[in-house]
Amino acid sequence: MIKHRLASTAALALMALPAAAQEAPATISTGASYSSVRGALAFIAFDADDILGSGFDAHVRLDKGEDGQAGYIRLGKTFELGRPLLGAGSYLRFSVDGAASEWDSDDYQSRNLGIELGLGAAPSDFLDYEVRLFGRTDTLSGFGPDVSPLVLADTGTSNAIGIGFNAVYSTFDTPVLPHSGVRFGTDLALATAAGDREWLAWSASAAAALPMGEALTLAMRTEGGMIDGRGGQSVSIVDRAFIGNPDPRGFAAGGLGPRDFVDGSVDTALGGNRYVVGSLELRYQTGRPELTVGIFADAGALWDLDETAGGASGTIDDGFHLRSAAGVSVYWKTQLGLLTGSIAQPINKQANDQTETFSFGIRSSF
Repeated sequence: MIKHRLASTAALALMALPAAAQEAPATISTGASYSSVRGALAFIAFDADDILGSGFDAHVRLDKGEDGQAGYIRLGKTFELGRPLLGAGSYLRFSVDGAASEWDSDDYQSRNLGIELGLGAAPSDFLDYEVRLFGRTDTLSGFGPDVSPLVLADTGTSNAIGIGFNAVYSTFDTPVLPHSGVRFGTDLALATAAGDREWLAWSASAAAALPMGEALTLAMRTEGGMIDGRGGQSVSIVDRAFIGNPDPRGFAAGGLGPRDFVDGSVDTALGGNRYVVGSLELRYQTGRPELTVGIFADAGALWDLDETAGGASGTIDDGFHLRSAAGVSVYWKTQLGLLTGSIAQPINKQANDQTETFSFGIRSSF
């Protein structure tokens, strides 16, 4: 999943959707990375779906590094319905979430609070879909002296209220490092005039794992999305997309795309209204079944702003510029969980992009 703010309610719904369809163990994930903009960064996350069969699920994540910190929490409850209102496996889901971040490189602080009510179904082992109502409140504050003037336009608190729909179809043989199968997902969200911000957002993703013998797998994936303001509004920075770390690998979080940059004073990622990412990876399961290695090529682009004039650097370049990177990956099933690592070298990049050569993480279940 892309780390972005574009239709953030959509991203949360896609995260929660499988929880309504099946029980999953609690999972602890931790990892670290290093980027040219945020330095050393570590995170720890906890996920639990259908805790002890109660229907409650939770997700907590904390990020901490040389550049600052961020936290996120989501709590939800799923009610299995006794009748197939939308198809077999119908459910009603309620969730609340909150997030806060304070990164020196952003030169501002953000606070977010959201609530969702979803009605969905899992009519088969391969398909999940959901209709949802959402409300979000977002606050930008604590601006530093070096923040881009284009961010100041979104100062204060605003909210978005609307409706959305998402669906996922997957035949992957396993959710982690699949050897065969396909996966398709789509999401449509509309923030209405009931809130301060009005927009229409859409995203779609596709992935495939093609077996090439018993030990080789060709993994492919792509994702793209867009958001447009409605009612004559410009899209706020809290709703735009931000890509990088991990898609595409080789670039830091928010490290590519439109940027207001003045050497030595201003360096603010502005996000974009359009994005696309893609990856091609050849994985090889070594003679040791717990160790898989791979080579990959990633690419991505982030572009389009409603307002480009008035930046500290003048007019912002929000054009389409495709970035790419290549590297090697390692997946090691340890007693503690799945350890993943990658070394990536950017091939195509813009002058002010922020890169991230090395990253790793570990995911444990209990």
